[in-house]
Amino acid sequence: MRHKRLYVKPIGDVVKVFFIGDVHEGAANCRTDLLQKAIDMIRDTEDAYWIGMGDMVDCINYHDRRFNVREVDSKYRVTDLDNLPKMQADMLIEMLTPIKDKCIGLLTGNHEDTMRQYNGFDILSYLCLSLGATYLGKKAYVSIGAIVSELRNRPYFMIDMCVGHGNGGGGGKTAGGAINKCFDYMQWETADVHVVGHSHSMCVRSALRNCLRGDTLVKTKIFYGVNGSFLMKSSLSADSYFEDGVGMETVPGMLVCSFNIKTTKKDDCKLSLSPIEFL
Repeated sequence: MRHKRLYVKPIGDVVKVFFIGDVHEGAANCRTDLLQKAIDMIRDTEDAYWIGMGDMVDCINYHDRRFNVREVDSKYRVTDLDNLPKMQADMLIEMLTPIKDKCIGLLTGNHEDTMRQYNGFDILSYLCLSLGATYLGKKAYVSIGAIVSELRNRPYFMIDMCVGHGNGGGGGKTAGGAINKCFDYMQWETADVHVVGHSHSMCVRSALRNCLRGDTLVKTKIFYGVNGSFLMKSSLSADSYFEDGVGMETVPGMLVCSFNIKTTKKDDCKLSLSPIEFL
């Protein structure tokens, strides 16, 4: 597990952290057009930052038992198969370059990690090096705070986020399956915001945490979220490896965490975690 602490100096009143993941660049059902909308939103949003949540690249070459030529995006040629994962990564790097300075870090997903373990190419390190991003590994704590006073060189409070790609089967059999996996995956982590990917089923739940401050019982709201995906389950004239599996169609999009920095008290920062859908 890794930890990154980030101090920012906002221009406006609200800091936002977007979560981009499960892009699967290179797969036939990948909606790069919708990913471009997400990138444009982050680029044009004041005081916006983002975290890569893993499976950014499909990373399935012809040596992989999962390889199916019908699942490869038609923009790639037969001769591209020699170096397909790197070409997919380069395509993604070109798209993400306009927002690389807003990147907090990148997590590795099971697709990147399988490429590293069995094909000897650490594609996440390649992405991080190319984008100048922090390598966050499989699971990480990210602490972000805003410096708002010229007389104080540190934030009044920090927002702690625990993020990870997630593991196990992709989609749940029931509508609540994805969020239950998030609860299980994060049950021993203590943070203000917990976000996982992998399930391709975007959803958010909030909960109240009880704690004592002196003799007072304080209730603090925390958030659990399953991030969105840009890989559709089903598309015309294309096959997908999970098209015939259980579960609902993917709602493409991403989560965003927001908090107000015009306060010295964390309890008053209006912390939220919400979905952004691109349909």
